[in-house]
Amino acid sequence: MALEATDDAPPVRAATRVLFIAGFGRSGSTILGQVLGATPGFVHVGELNFIWEHNFRENRQCGCGLAFDECPFWKDVIGRAFGGFDGVDAYELSGLARHSTRTRHGLAMLAPRGRVRLQQRARPYLEAMERLYRAVRDVSGADVVVDSSKLPAYGFLVGASPGIDLRVVHLVRDPRATAYSWLRRSRTEGDANRPYLPRQGSTESALTWNTWNVVTELMWRDERERYLRVRYEDLVRDPRDEVCKVVEHAGMSGSQIPFVDDHTVRLEVAHTVAGNPNRFAQGDVEIRADDEWRDEISRGQLCSVTALTFPVMTRYGYSPIRH
Repeated sequence: MALEATDDAPPVRAATRVLFIAGFGRSGSTILGQVLGATPGFVHVGELNFIWEHNFRENRQCGCGLAFDECPFWKDVIGRAFGGFDGVDAYELSGLARHSTRTRHGLAMLAPRGRVRLQQRARPYLEAMERLYRAVRDVSGADVVVDSSKLPAYGFLVGASPGIDLRVVHLVRDPRATAYSWLRRSRTEGDANRPYLPRQGSTESALTWNTWNVVTELMWRDERERYLRVRYEDLVRDPRDEVCKVVEHAGMSGSQIPFVDDHTVRLEVAHTVAGNPNRFAQGDVEIRADDEWRDEISRGQLCSVTALTFPVMTRYGYSPIRH
């Protein structure tokens, strides 16, 4: 017997559309997220997987410049999702986040049995993330929440939640450029206890670049309609065209992207919880290639990274010869 609808029936909640930027760090995810966040219909929240540790526990700055617990946007979001900052156990959730989204778990998720086991173990975390995404959508009024967390295991796990409609942008950059970026000593903002961004040796970054990019492809190999690959080099060469592709992939074709000219974008205040210092940028910002690595990377590092990443880098169209 079919059930009849009544006025007392709870409203059906539409799944929250999330545009997840996947890939390896130092590949331009923050600037892509910022451009999307300034596009009508989108809201960029930065690397949301870090919110429990960096923001709930350490109270780092929001992209608006205020401390996390002083930001009106996040006060409203947390109030809607959990009834307030005290309504959630951030220690438990940060622990679940660290355990559930490790790269080795990403490999386990490729098998159906491993995927089910991890989803069951991480259920409190997934329920919290689903409520958080929904509150971000409702408070912002946006149609698409942009999350630049990049971790493939995190994206795949969150995308399995029934309340999340996930679209993936796989952002790829030349592994030699990312290796050089990880080697540089770069200042950060928003965290007085950590004045510099973390660094990583060229061998470690090359191997991680391989793993994260290959795992990202494998995770969404059977759901190509949810997956779009974008190269950093194409993004900085023709940002307007590449961003249009991403906007269309998110189901928002026709949105007015915030370009002043072909390479200059007008950014607004963004309530991002984590990411590189570009997340604080506002006003007119020029998008240009960062090619310092071509002149500054050592010959030994260049040869090492090229050798370690050769099969994957050539798959993505990168020549082993430095031009």
